[in-house]
Amino acid sequence: MTAPIDTAAARYGFRKMVKHSQAEINSLATTLAAEFPSLPLESLARYIGDIVEWNDRIGLVSKRSTLLSLERLVRQSGQLYEFLQQQHVLSETGGESVVDIGTGAGFQGLVWKLMQPTLAVTLVERRQKKATFLQRTTVVLGLKGVEVVEGDAAEVATYEWLSQHFDVATSFAVAVPDAIARLVEPFVKPRGHYCTLRPREEITLTDRIGRTLALAATAEYENGRFCLYRRKEDSDPDSTH
Repeated sequence: MTAPIDTAAARYGFRKMVKHSQAEINSLATTLAAEFPSLPLESLARYIGDIVEWNDRIGLVSKRSTLLSLERLVRQSGQLYEFLQQQHVLSETGGESVVDIGTGAGFQGLVWKLMQPTLAVTLVERRQKKATFLQRTTVVLGLKGVEVVEGDAAEVATYEWLSQHFDVATSFAVAVPDAIARLVEPFVKPRGHYCTLRPREEITLTDRIGRTLALAATAEYENGRFCLYRRKEDSDPDSTH
């Protein structure tokens, strides 16, 4: 008996080294821009096209299911952005400073920048080839107020001009929450926020991670839960020293 075909995988070609047409790229961009009206269609299509073009060389996303992965990552970025707006962490007018740690192809930071051009976005990426991609794509998309910092997050966090500089930090690194917190905390302003996605099977969420990050809100997502942490000041009640 023939196994059922996953419709999304069939649509986007779930096999190795697939070459995707501009029509496929435009179709995906149109679908996502309709779902997130603040995403500019032309810029989104160009961004997706750049990832597709570079992917075989530097492995930005899955090579076996490139467009399927991009659909999930853009949607995840857009939904997380909307969650932060609902929590009044990101305002309707923008202007907040955001750092995306271990950003890879620019998820979440570049998607958020497309959605709200007034954000000041810093992308931290330790791999030189991916950092080069991000620098090039920022220019191609004509984005102002985006800085790409190449280097390991633990080292970059020691740079004086980045220490406790950001309103919002994000990272989707897969690691023990306390380990991620040690990387994230140095970037976040007092009373700033850190947001991430935790797997659905992680039933119990810790109220506090690291020394200063306290759980502020969560929201269910199809692949897990969005988690929002707020950095406490030393003067705040129950701050840990």
